[in-house]
Amino acid sequence: MTSAATVAIAAVFTSCNKDIEMMSPSDFAQNQYKAVFTNYVGGSIAANQDWGFGDDTTKGVTRTITVNGDAYDKFPSTADVAAYFPTTIPADADEVSQLETLYKGTKVQTQYGEATLYDIYAIYANKIVEGYNLKITQAGTTELGGNYQNASWDGEKGMSVAHPYNVYVYVDGNVTLKRVGATHFNLYILKGNVTLESNYGEQAGIISVAAGATLNDQRNSIAANQGIKLFNRGTVNATNTEKYDIGNFSKVYNEGKFNVSGPLTYSPGDANDSYFMNLGDDAELTAPAMTLNSTGNFFNSGKVTISGETKVTQARLFWVNAGHYTTGTMTFSAKNTTFYNYCQLIVTGNAHMYDGEFNLMANSYTEAGTGEFDNFIVNMDSNTGMNIKGNVRMIAQGDGTYQGFRTSGSNDYLLIGGKVTVDAHYHTFSISSGITYSINAVEIIKGGAVVTDEYLQSINDGAYPVLDFNGTECPYGNLTVTPNANSCGATWTLGNGGQNDEVFDIRIIGEDLSATRGSDFDFNDIVIDLKYDGTNAVVMLQAAGGTLPLRFGNGNDKVWEVHELFDVDQKVMVNTHAEKIRGAKYATKAAVRQELGYGISSASEAKDKLIIEVYKNNQWCELTAETAEPAAKIAVGTDYQWLDERTSIKDVYPNFVSWVQNPNAATKWWK
Repeated sequence: MTSAATVAIAAVFTSCNKDIEMMSPSDFAQNQYKAVFTNYVGGSIAANQDWGFGDDTTKGVTRTITVNGDAYDKFPSTADVAAYFPTTIPADADEVSQLETLYKGTKVQTQYGEATLYDIYAIYANKIVEGYNLKITQAGTTELGGNYQNASWDGEKGMSVAHPYNVYVYVDGNVTLKRVGATHFNLYILKGNVTLESNYGEQAGIISVAAGATLNDQRNSIAANQGIKLFNRGTVNATNTEKYDIGNFSKVYNEGKFNVSGPLTYSPGDANDSYFMNLGDDAELTAPAMTLNSTGNFFNSGKVTISGETKVTQARLFWVNAGHYTTGTMTFSAKNTTFYNYCQLIVTGNAHMYDGEFNLMANSYTEAGTGEFDNFIVNMDSNTGMNIKGNVRMIAQGDGTYQGFRTSGSNDYLLIGGKVTVDAHYHTFSISSGITYSINAVEIIKGGAVVTDEYLQSINDGAYPVLDFNGTECPYGNLTVTPNANSCGATWTLGNGGQNDEVFDIRIIGEDLSATRGSDFDFNDIVIDLKYDGTNAVVMLQAAGGTLPLRFGNGNDKVWEVHELFDVDQKVMVNTHAEKIRGAKYATKAAVRQELGYGISSASEAKDKLIIEVYKNNQWCELTAETAEPAAKIAVGTDYQWLDERTSIKDVYPNFVSWVQNPNAATKWWK
């Protein structure tokens, strides 16, 4: 990139804003959430599939994903989550180590009459009832339970139900917890380094780990017949190398660090739904392997690193990735169609997908080392891409079974760097229109020999066509991809007739309304890339997020209106994720290349001569320099990622404000 790409233009602004009617606050509602969520008030959750946070499932805001009729609505509300991260110990909590001192020899009333508390067993059985508060504020080993089993059969629910008491840990140091008997309690670790030994056993209730606290779980399972919920904002270390089983009604909600030493598994259980939620930008999960079987479901919007295999073996299980997910290998199977990638999935080894469907949601990216597809379909939404670096095997179940890559959107990409070996059956390898594909090599195998579709047609073989490619072919070597490190998608670049890809030096972003008048200030009303090819300035129009007429040109004989270039109506917003805004007209389009056509000596000079105008107040207004105002057009590097619709630039790029105040400081503020 040339130095011109880093030049920060002085603040530029149009002076034609005084009579513009600003949008009302309601127009900006519901836009500050990630694309993976559909937020609504008063949504309901099926009573037998919720997180168990009470009976009022219509209270507050429920977050739901609904795709192709599949609803994933297992997110706890903000209020529910806050309740499971207490910040103080209740004033009436008794110190566990003092229970015998406090209550031995005292009398209590029970359902069977008066009882004398002669020993610790009697204290737990008759005094430490459901909802009772205990605390641990001393380091060392603490024993809980007194051989008391506080669970009973619930005929209406058809299962054993726990009656947990509450234990709060607040210690500067190390605590080891031991249990006597099948006692159930809610464990709240507010502070400390707490260890559960391998023989700790099954515990129903809640385990909560606050930010800054640590839980070291030496067990091979947290699965409990009565259910267990684990909430983490600190660090959880599951240190058992045999496995870590979280199935059988388990609910894991992780906002912190979750490190698993053994394979992460889900134990069997008919209708005993389990969920692992890795939720939030700071959430991290690491494990050597993960297997979703039986009734296990998984959601991620943070970071997941599985060094070995990720495997889904059962139908009707959700695997939803809305963050960055890296795994050694991946196996999707069991006629399951509820696999969704909203962000980035990186499979460093082989991706084996059979008997099902994989959904690449809008603006997502998927990468694999090699691939194997068997009776499997990859559904691609708009602006998605799949990059398989090595060889691919397409295995047919029989003639007439559609298999391959399909889309109802646009601007989708498929890149395969190795050889695709295809079984000779009808429609074994299909690519629908709307997908730009580039494949190194393809061979069809019949009877152990390489054949062609033309040969199969000539012998009247019913397998023809094996290859059904309706997308746009790009010669191999002319399609390149760069995954976005800090966002979800990837940058796809089309080559130019086998020559080197064009290198654009400068990205210019524009805002057509005054920021000082309360506009959305998203700087995506026009996004263009600019380069100098030795003779002419070349412009690549990337996005048009404005609904006012916008045009650019060289000030002489060449002028283009951006909506016309994208072949859309003026009110349509293009390539700015406007689908998030209720009632918005939006489109997804490929970038449009134009030559400005005047003789220049550099890309920087081309930038200075480029004219951008917006039509408002019945006149064309140029975006020109006014240093007293925030900029209306800015030159940045082409590594700058333009914003979603109606997202303030200062919220996404905090250094922007400093740059406006002092253009000589933080010149690469978008970094």
